[in-house]
Amino acid sequence: MVRSMRILVMITVLASYAMYGQYPFQKDKEATTGSRVPQLVELNGVVEQLYIDDCEFTFAESDFGLHLKVATDENQEIYVHLGPVWATSIWTEGIEGHAVHLVVFRFEHLAENEYVAKELHWDGHVAEFRDENLMPFWINGYNQGIW
Repeated sequence: MVRSMRILVMITVLASYAMYGQYPFQKDKEATTGSRVPQLVELNGVVEQLYIDDCEFTFAESDFGLHLKVATDENQEIYVHLGPVWATSIWTEGIEGHAVHLVVFRFEHLAENEYVAKELHWDGHVAEFRDENLMPFWINGYNQGIW
């Protein structure tokens, strides 16, 4: 009986991790569920650099995220998280040096000049990374990638 109870507890813990462990912005998980959506900000600028970096703020099982370093029209340097490399790299080929319009949001635990991209517009292209609830396009209802 004790062994069965231990197994049940272990299964519950593992299931909890599987369901919630891959949520981005662990401190602000409710933001992706629609109960508290962060304020969207629109920014314009030029992409100075596209880079891959460690990222603890991704959905799915990805250790690395794709990021942009952007010089805004207000002469600020910002860093924009797009999402996991495997899901977002198709939208960013050759984007360095291009003028962009960004729809972004941020959470309190990010640095003042760090944002997360909802949309990216450049040269007539539109990449919509997250929906109106800020849920990434690569996630289905079970918190797994759709590809």
